[in-house]
Amino acid sequence: MRLYEILNSDDYSHIRSILKQDCAPYIEVLKQTRGHPLFRGSDSGRPPKGELTKISPKLERKPKDTPIDIHNFMNKRFITKFGYPFRNGIFASGEQRTAAHYGLVNILFPIGKLNYIWSGQVDDLVYVIDRIYTKDEFDDEDTVNQNPQLAQEFENLIDTYKSVDLDRCILSNHEVIFANDCYLVSLSDYEYIIKGLLT
Repeated sequence: MRLYEILNSDDYSHIRSILKQDCAPYIEVLKQTRGHPLFRGSDSGRPPKGELTKISPKLERKPKDTPIDIHNFMNKRFITKFGYPFRNGIFASGEQRTAAHYGLVNILFPIGKLNYIWSGQVDDLVYVIDRIYTKDEFDDEDTVNQNPQLAQEFENLIDTYKSVDLDRCILSNHEVIFANDCYLVSLSDYEYIIKGLLT
């Protein structure tokens, strides 16, 4: 066997087997997007080559870029509308550049029955929040609950979210938030893994 063949003969069947078993609903979505994946950026590193890493939503998540009162306000409204505090979920995007703003980029595979939301008006929730809420305008830490106009803007934003058409979300490169546990796959492994998943 030539050296080239040896270097390119990595066996990803163990990963494919796990993904087929645990991520079947998402793999059906991947077939609709012709393999266009979800990207996730984070500072927590990337899976070693040929391995999976499992991540879970953080129900006690403290927002990195969003004021805590807005984070809590949105979570309460998400619970009312969808039954889950999605600001504590796992964020991903069909756009690799968007994911790269948050750290090293990996490929995301949600596990089990899909529980997600997305909005056709939100490419990246952090930037939309920044447009609505300007810290210079407000001094109080509980601004959103004390300002009916601001609260209404966030209510209107939450009304744009839905929990259907994940394939459209991915192909539109909009952000999606999952309540699912998820696997991460290294970006460099994805091409080898996907070949055996879509057939």
